Amino acid sequence: MDEHDPEIDRIYKQMQQVVISIPGHAKYFTDKIEESWKSNAESVRFSEAQPEWQALLKKMEDTAEGAKYMFDLHSRMWGDYGEIRSKNLGILGHIPSTESVGALGHYLWKRDEPGIRYKSPDTERPAAESLTELIADGPIQIWMASAEDVQKWQKWFDEVKAGKRTFRFVGSDVDYTLDGPADARTLERIRNQNSSGQHSDGRKKHAMAPEKQASPNKMGAVFPGGLIAAILLCSATLVFFLKRRSVA
Repeated sequence: MDEHDPEIDRIYKQMQQVVISIPGHAKYFTDKIEESWKSNAESVRFSEAQPEWQALLKKMEDTAEGAKYMFDLHSRMWGDYGEIRSKNLGILGHIPSTESVGALGHYLWKRDEPGIRYKSPDTERPAAESLTELIADGPIQIWMASAEDVQKWQKWFDEVKAGKRTFRFVGSDVDYTLDGPADARTLERIRNQNSSGQHSDGRKKHAMAPEKQASPNKMGAVFPGGLIAAILLCSATLVFFLKRRSVA
């Protein structure tokens, strides 16, 4: 998190704890992604099955200008899915829980989309970016949005799922597995198994690329990222509570 008023830190951490205390909190956000994907995928499949679409595809993909047109059309076809995907994966990147890690890990791989030519916006990069913000001792410390970064996170998550390594959240000294805090036996087993399970103490604060660091002369100092994240968490939590009350 950026350096800012301690009160913002307090609110931010309170909102994190509120969300974490609710069983199934990560599923609330992934359900939003899945609902959006399902509704938009049905629309895309229907559109691509139309003779007019097939004729347009054959005509337009033969030229560079046509390919760009089809790319832009593809973005519109998926409607609000891209925004909903980015928003909810981004929120999970501010919730330090094993549920969040498990959910983000799931989205590190491409989705199987049979019968769809123009695939949905990818989840791999936003999921990997959120893990970079969330995990102190992950394979990378600064997100550069490369395919290699995604592959490093995929390897990392495979090792976590297989019980070959633990992880720590930014600002925490607690070692976790996907089931929760790691006990002494688990830590000893991983240390003795191989070096891939060992890690450094990790970051104490969220990593930022040099060009994104706060400066007294920049707007980022007035509107810190932590404040925005706290507002997002607060909004998401209120929606979650209202939803739970409506079905209670």
